[in-house]
Amino acid sequence: MAKATTAVAEKPTAGTAVVDAGEYAGYEADSGLGTENQSSSDWTIPLLQINQPTSKEAKREDDSIKIGTILNRTTGESYSGKEGIAFIPCFTKHTANRWTDINKGGGYKGEFDLNDPEVVRAKNAAQKFGKWHVEGTDDDFVETFTVYGVALVGEDIFAAAIPMASTNIKPYQNWMSGHKMLSIVTPNGKRITNLPLFAHRYRLTTARQERGEQTWYIWQVSYDGEDAKSCRLAYGSDLYDTAKGLHEAIKAGTAKLDTSGYDRGDMGDTGGQQRAASTTDEEPPF
Repeated sequence: MAKATTAVAEKPTAGTAVVDAGEYAGYEADSGLGTENQSSSDWTIPLLQINQPTSKEAKREDDSIKIGTILNRTTGESYSGKEGIAFIPCFTKHTANRWTDINKGGGYKGEFDLNDPEVVRAKNAAQKFGKWHVEGTDDDFVETFTVYGVALVGEDIFAAAIPMASTNIKPYQNWMSGHKMLSIVTPNGKRITNLPLFAHRYRLTTARQERGEQTWYIWQVSYDGEDAKSCRLAYGSDLYDTAKGLHEAIKAGTAKLDTSGYDRGDMGDTGGQQRAASTTDEEPPF
């Protein structure tokens, strides 16, 4: 597996103000005060997408955000694609996301199960991998793998989701295949396989791709450390428990995705070249 370029240190005060040690007990005692009446409808999980040449930022020639950077669609922040972000995956979804042609007043129209009758009809009639036109409409279903997890950027820790479609399906498959190969050997020689998805911390960066006159960026995934062992989360650690809690919340449907800024132009669609275009001779990240 490729060596990560940068590591994010685990700090007990990550994402918080630095306070005197004597204050910790008070903050712990007052934990949650003021949010007693809140539910899952009070907060959402932000989307992280790559700023592609076809994104809305590029179309309006927003030079303040470089192509290839990572965009937080909820906060508007951007992160270096070269340095990337640390990320602990905890849950995945495989869906057909419906989009209307932006030139026809469209945009994101929701997430559909792959077994939905309308999705099945569109898929059976399609000639392309991963994108299926809905007959009689201006809509397409786009095959999408969404990875939910905990992002670590500097001292900030937050839940996030990364949709991976089109040319980013192959990086997703490499990522999950690499995870499936991981195992732990205990001191008494027992091998533990099928580890929790949130057992390791990864580094996500972006890489430029070219095919003819087309240019786009894909996700690159590596360990956020020297090897798997060095970036394995200690069982019961704060980060492990945070990721596990997010896994449970998403599985229960109590953690909702913020799709208000979802941009199809950031999906890595190279203009009709879907999964076939994502299969290259390049060495996979694992």
